[in-house]
Amino acid sequence: MAFDENASIAWHHFAKFVWRYDLEPVPGGTNVTESLNYDQPWAFLIVWLGFPAKNRLAMEASLERLERLVTS
Repeated sequence: MAFDENASIAWHHFAKFVWRYDLEPVPGGTNVTESLNYDQPWAFLIVWLGFPAKNRLAMEASLERLERLVTS
């Protein structure tokens, strides 16, 4: 887990995968990068079940919602 105010926040997913938001100041705002690290021995099962693609879609949607919230 990590927390660096105005820079990053990360926590362990229930399967011990690390979910993370990194914040980067840019002119006129902040660039937000969301990531999920599957670096665990059992990740092959998660990959086999197709979760990385599903999570990518969910992450894109959450970043779009975040953008709408802060720009409205």
